[in-house]
Amino acid sequence: AAICLLAVLFARPYLVTSERVAAREPFVVLVDRSATMQLQVSGRLVERARRKAEEIVRSAGNGVSWDGADFDHDVWPWSRETTAGQVLPAAPANLAGGTSYSAALAWGLDRLRSGTMRGGRLHLITDLQRSGIDVEDLGTWPGEVKVEIHDVGKD
Repeated sequence: AAICLLAVLFARPYLVTSERVAAREPFVVLVDRSATMQLQVSGRLVERARRKAEEIVRSAGNGVSWDGADFDHDVWPWSRETTAGQVLPAAPANLAGGTSYSAALAWGLDRLRSGTMRGGRLHLITDLQRSGIDVEDLGTWPGEVKVEIHDVGKD
């Protein structure tokens, strides 16, 4: 019995459950639509960002709470009205704004806090061309909210 118990302990069956819970956490996707995302690198960078956002949403599966928006100097929440086969709305045709990461991060944090679950993940998809972060605007970042930055700029 002791040997069987050791075998079960070494197998670490609890890891499967914790991985499933982490993968099903609520999340927010923020896609940079500032002027620099108009740059052509085998297509516009904003299109590359949209593909990355769609990959994130599709990999989460059904039943996971998520929200999304485009951002430049302001935040533009996505409408859930899409055409058949689309997961996200199409990228805007003209991009002209500056970059404000502070506005985007604050909006994403508000969206995560508006749910019943604490924590979550914020996916920031950008070309990292401009700073645009005023740390005083954000205040203290909560430890239970993780941020993943996805760079879609030049290779």
